Amino acid sequence: MHQCEVCKSEVEVYSGDEGTNSYTPCDRRLADLVERYQIPFRCVLCGSLRFPFKATRDVVFVWPDIVEDKIGSIIVPWMAKEELQAEKEIGTVLSVGPGYWDPKGKFHRTQLKVGDRIIYVKDVPWKERITGWDQKKYIVRLMGGCDVVALVIEEQSTKRGEKE
Repeated sequence: MHQCEVCKSEVEVYSGDEGTNSYTPCDRRLADLVERYQIPFRCVLCGSLRFPFKATRDVVFVWPDIVEDKIGSIIVPWMAKEELQAEKEIGTVLSVGPGYWDPKGKFHRTQLKVGDRIIYVKDVPWKERITGWDQKKYIVRLMGGCDVVALVIEEQSTKRGEKE
């Protein structure tokens, strides 16, 4: 397996013209999520998800869904977009810790993984400003595993009457 020259993640390498190489992330699901939800924590060369922090215990870093430029017929000013984004209650897991030990000495492994789409408690007070690959600061939600309410399962809709 090859590694990206910039972020060291596993990539597929394709030879290009005049000895140049093209890098494609091995985990296409994560790369698609990065693009679809406009996550700014991506490698500039291969497009892999590259978050600069590794969570510990049952801590979860979440990228809240982006607020659109318009809500109905109301245009959202750029100053308000950042605060509205931090108030969202659905997002993508950027980093998750392995789990925690309870007072009885039992280890509880986290069920989340990077790239999971989740619904979380809206009132979580912790926000962090983290620099993306474009050198801009972005708000990321920081929470414990108990603040995650549900996993979002995106199902393909089928027309009524069709056989699966």
